[in-house]
Amino acid sequence: MSCVTTVRYAVKFNGTILSTFAPSRGLCQGDPLSPFLFLLVADGLSLLLEEKVRLGAITPVKVCRGAPSISHLLFADNTLLFFKAKREEAVVIKEVLECYADGTDQLINPGKCSIMFGDISDLSIRQEISSVLQVANSDFDDKYLGFPTPQGRMHKGKFQNLNERIWKRTMLWGKKFLSAGGKEILIKAVLQSIPVYVMSLFKLPGSVCNDLVKAIRNFWWGADNGKRKTHWRSWDKLLTSKFCGGLVLKAKYYPNGSIIDTCFVGNASPGWKGIEHGLELLKKGIIWRVGNGRSIRIWRDPWLPRNFFRRPITGKGTCRLKWVSDLIGSDGEWDAGRINQYFLPIDADAILNLCKSRGQEDDFVAWHLDKWSCFSVRSAYHLALSLKNMDQAESSSDVNLRRSWGLLWKCNVPQKVKIFSGKAANNCLATSENKKKRKLEQVDVCGICGLESEDIAHALCCCPQAQSLRCGQQ
Repeated sequence: MSCVTTVRYAVKFNGTILSTFAPSRGLCQGDPLSPFLFLLVADGLSLLLEEKVRLGAITPVKVCRGAPSISHLLFADNTLLFFKAKREEAVVIKEVLECYADGTDQLINPGKCSIMFGDISDLSIRQEISSVLQVANSDFDDKYLGFPTPQGRMHKGKFQNLNERIWKRTMLWGKKFLSAGGKEILIKAVLQSIPVYVMSLFKLPGSVCNDLVKAIRNFWWGADNGKRKTHWRSWDKLLTSKFCGGLVLKAKYYPNGSIIDTCFVGNASPGWKGIEHGLELLKKGIIWRVGNGRSIRIWRDPWLPRNFFRRPITGKGTCRLKWVSDLIGSDGEWDAGRINQYFLPIDADAILNLCKSRGQEDDFVAWHLDKWSCFSVRSAYHLALSLKNMDQAESSSDVNLRRSWGLLWKCNVPQKVKIFSGKAANNCLATSENKKKRKLEQVDVCGICGLESEDIAHALCCCPQAQSLRCGQQ
């Protein structure tokens, strides 16, 4: 701390700022200076290691041929060191760490350190290196910064904590009387947000996704003395858009991988598999915005503003044009003659109607599903949902149905009333007719009037008792 000479602190006590003082006892976590000074100190350790690498005393590792050599990685207050499994290099590492400790007055605790070896390392050399570095722990912690440590195969047990957290929440809330609107808010705001942090890096195994969905599904429909109640509608139907009859719950998990499956490299790491998993969906929503056209390939890049297929439908044939700039005249406008010569009318119309920059701005990649061309998780979710339902052709009746659902969800009434109306429209109320279909009852006659079969229409509209109740309310 002798190097910190220009910084002074002041404490606010009972609304009054006391006199300033200089720090002299080190920095604590949360201090505004801590990250900055850490970078300065950690840079000293980095330079010491780089010098040893330059002298050949430490052999860095490479992920593959042609990849950069890595001798150390620093993140926050954690450091990963890489070197060859030799006693000589372990001694050099020990000397560097001792030099760093002497210069910073920070002793390294071997009990908090871990060491890992490659599969081909002999047991004798492992014991010798561990003895030199005085590190006995040979495994990393199960978690690092909230993520499961990607060590070996990412099996179901690595994500068991997610199931436990959601299970505890649902067990606690299950003892309370919650309306359908309250359950919806808790599912969206709490339960579905718990796995998001882990899902930002890892693609969850299908079995984990199934367990998470099961816990949320049981909470939504409820349980009686630990026994789940009847699920009156398929969960997949509830996850559709609220304008298509769904109940506005979102599916954050795709357990079977049928939505955004991609071809993974067989030996890829779990982190990289997670990146590839999201990259395939990202590719389906990006589009090139045309500037000068010099960076966009006509036949390979998505640049035509259409719903899904944003490349030209026209076959390339003998056309030698490669870049979009070849379709732009010297005046900066589209060359209509050339476009009509090489493209089918459907592509030619799309190109000629495409607004492009009149200047010489560079082309850029944008998100096609947002009017501001910016990516959002919301639009990506709806893209994945639309891809799932692409095989279901939309008719004019579907369009009218979407409008009807839109009017329902926009009504200025409590959310629980909207959800009840949605359940009624989807025929997922506990009527006698539905109970008989599920073999919960023997007869489906209305238990109030005893005149007709109790379906949704009878229970809410046609039953004499229901009609009398409405008349009394009016």
